[in-house]
Amino acid sequence: MSGTQVKHLQLLHFMVAAYNQIHSIKYERRRPERKLLYRTLQTYWPVFLNEQRRVGKLLPLFIQDEFAKFLECGIPENGFIRTYCYQCQHSSVVPFSCKRRGFCPSCCAKRMNAEAAHLVDTVFPEVPYRQWVLSFPFKLRFIMARNQKLTNAALKIYLRAISSWQKKRAKGSGIINPQTGAVTFIQRFGSALNLNIHFHTLIPDGVFVETDAGYTFCRQSLPSHEELTHLAVKIHKKVLKYIATMGLMKTFKKALMKRGLVKFHHYPSRINRDLASEQAGDSPFWRKKYRGRSRR
Repeated sequence: MSGTQVKHLQLLHFMVAAYNQIHSIKYERRRPERKLLYRTLQTYWPVFLNEQRRVGKLLPLFIQDEFAKFLECGIPENGFIRTYCYQCQHSSVVPFSCKRRGFCPSCCAKRMNAEAAHLVDTVFPEVPYRQWVLSFPFKLRFIMARNQKLTNAALKIYLRAISSWQKKRAKGSGIINPQTGAVTFIQRFGSALNLNIHFHTLIPDGVFVETDAGYTFCRQSLPSHEELTHLAVKIHKKVLKYIATMGLMKTFKKALMKRGLVKFHHYPSRINRDLASEQAGDSPFWRKKYRGRSRR
């Protein structure tokens, strides 16, 4: 047998092995009813609702609906579609999902991974990034959880402050008409599932300049301690002013005097493009290079 025939035979064996591996993988229904979270809510959620009614308290309808839909998610008794493959003649049942944004682990993971793949593949250019995090005092978090107008206003103030700071630095370096960009995700819970409205923002570590060939990226140095302090004070004053226009100043006066209004964190970040584009089912938004933390 010649060397060419041996290579062809090896290639054929590889293709057969790959085909068998692909077609040996079959869909297996996830079984949420076996998970601890599902069994806990299934047992104690009705008890909790009855106790709330007994003491004359009612949860908002959107919260009740979120829990009810979660208990129906992935359960065939609540609806399914039947699939059939004419090639392998395999049939299976795929239950409907709740597609909610609250706390369903399956649906939230699908949405997060799809969004991460979209951002990495089609939105983010290949430039250095920095993750910025902005948090608020407890009383303000509770109001922001129910007041979307206040949350949106705080987010705009925060993004405009960082953008204007970047542009000012760029103009000081002789750059004409610099442009900035940002992607923000509003996180509503802390690591202990406590109510904690805070912003996670991914911002390029520099500015973009429009040229005849497109946009050119101009990297900037990392922010100094004084610059972070100035940004925090600026955001503090503007959010405080907006709170006053809404008539909420008396509510936060004591809390603001003790703890201040905002806490600032920033992290140099790197986007893991290969993992997000090749395997969207297990892709993080970004990976931290190191934890350089500043609080002001």
